[in-house]
Amino acid sequence: MATVIDLMTRLPVDIWFLENPRASEVKIEENILQLVPNKTLLLLDRGFYHFSFWLKLIERDIHAHYSFKKRSSHSSKASIYQKLRPER
Repeated sequence: MATVIDLMTRLPVDIWFLENPRASEVKIEENILQLVPNKTLLLLDRGFYHFSFWLKLIERDIHAHYSFKKRSSHSSKASIYQKLRPER
């Protein structure tokens, strides 16, 4: 199950339910890409870690923020996004 919520209104925009309890988020990624307009801030839960999905978001100037897995760690040294898309 996946839900897109408009953060301004706090109302659901769309809800997807897959009957298979083991279904992957990959099946929902295409729905998200069709729904979300360019130049959007997208907040995603864990599970959306496919590089092809990230590339599609970057190509459409959609900025994504992800929840990290419980035991992951990271530190910011430089913005990868800035390296991929330098100022125009």
